[in-house]
Amino acid sequence: MWYHNEVGSWRRFLERIRTKRANVRFRELEGLLARVGFELDRQRGSHRVYSHPDFPTAIVVVQPGKDGKAKGYQVKQVIDLIDALGLSVEEDDASPPEDEDE
Repeated sequence: MWYHNEVGSWRRFLERIRTKRANVRFRELEGLLARVGFELDRQRGSHRVYSHPDFPTAIVVVQPGKDGKAKGYQVKQVIDLIDALGLSVEEDDASPPEDEDE
């Protein structure tokens, strides 16, 4: 799995995108999915289907925009699913990207 791993804190990243969904890189969103335990289940074209081993009926379908950014509504879906399942971010050596506007 290839995703952005230059993030200072995945927890801070999650809090940032809760209020600012624009300009989230698709690979960052994939990194967040991995940090909360989702795994790439299958891919068809650009559509990637992620599932969680502890919640077999919880799936999320994401696809990158033409500019490499995540689509805002998909960022919201991921955040809502994380909250609904009560998942938390697992920190490790890899960290999410800092906000470029700061």
